Amino acid sequence: MDKLVKFLKEQNLYKEEFFEFMEGKIKVLPYDVDLSWFGCFPIVEGNILKDIRLLVPEIITEQNLLVNIHEYVHALELFEELGNIYEERKKERENKASNYEKIYLNSKKAKKVVNYYVICNKLKNIIRTGWTVWNVKRDRLESVAEHIYGVQMLALAMKSEYKYDIDIMKVIFMLAVHELGETVIGDLTMFQISKEEKEKIEHEAVSKILRELLDGKEIEDLFFEFDEGKTKEAKFAFQCDKLEADLQCKLYGEENLVDLSDQEGNKIMNHPIVKELLDSGESWETMWLKFGQRVYPYDDNFKAVSNYAIENNIYKKKEKSI
Repeated sequence: MDKLVKFLKEQNLYKEEFFEFMEGKIKVLPYDVDLSWFGCFPIVEGNILKDIRLLVPEIITEQNLLVNIHEYVHALELFEELGNIYEERKKERENKASNYEKIYLNSKKAKKVVNYYVICNKLKNIIRTGWTVWNVKRDRLESVAEHIYGVQMLALAMKSEYKYDIDIMKVIFMLAVHELGETVIGDLTMFQISKEEKEKIEHEAVSKILRELLDGKEIEDLFFEFDEGKTKEAKFAFQCDKLEADLQCKLYGEENLVDLSDQEGNKIMNHPIVKELLDSGESWETMWLKFGQRVYPYDDNFKAVSNYAIENNIYKKKEKSI
C-alpha cells in the first residue's frame, strides 16, 4: 500500500477524503488470486452514480501493484462524479486509469535504465588488475570498460578479415556484458581465483544485476553462453577476449612501461610458463603473447594475429604528409 500511496501522491491524485469515504468499501484479497476477479465496481441507481466498491489484490508483486493503480485511479475518478450520470464519461474514466498505469510503467522503466547504466558505469573506473600487478608505469591505465570496447573492435576486425561463420551481432552483445559481474566482484585474474569459484560468485552477481530488466533473462543467457564456451560465437568471443589483453600488453611493452626487476610480490612471476619464457630471454610483452598461444585455444587465425604482434611494432605514429 505504501508504494501505491507514494505513486498517487507523486501524481497529485491522493485525496484524504476519498480514503475516508472508501473506508469499509475496499476489499483486499490474497496476492495470488486470479487477477480477473479484481476491479472497481460502481453502484448505480437509475443511471446515477451512488456509491463505489473496490476489490483489489494484496500488493506483493509488481503486477498486483499495477492492478491497484488502475482500480484506485478509476475509483478516484468516480469519486469526483458521485451523484452524476454514470454513463457520460465511462470510457474516458477507463482510459485515464489505464494511462496512469502507463505513467507508472514508464517511470519504472526509466529508473531501471538509469540504475543499470550506473552499475555498468563503474567499469569505467575499475582498472584492469593485470596492469597493477605488473606495476605498469603509466599515469592512465586501461579500465575494464576500455577493455570491453577494445575486444568488441577486435571481434569486428577478426570477423571482417577471416570471414568467420558466426552471428557477429550476438558476439558484440555477448562481449558487451561479459565483464558485467566485475561491477560487483572486481577484476579477478586467473592467478587470483579458480575458474569455478569466480564463475560461482560472478554468476550470482550478474543474476542480481539483471533481475530487474525485462530482457534480463535474455542478457543473462548471453553471459552464461560466453562462460560455457560451447557455441561457435562463445568460442570466437573468448579468443577475442584473451587476444585483446595480449595485444594491450604489446602496446604497453612498446612504451617500455614494465620493469621486470621491479616485481616484488608479483606471484605471477613464479608461474611455470611465465618463468620459462622470461628465463629464456623473452620481453614482458612477447612473453604474454606466447603465453596466450600456449594456454588459450587460439585457432590458426588468432595465432597468426598474435605472431604478427610478436614480430612487429604494432603502434605506429602517422607520419606527417609531405
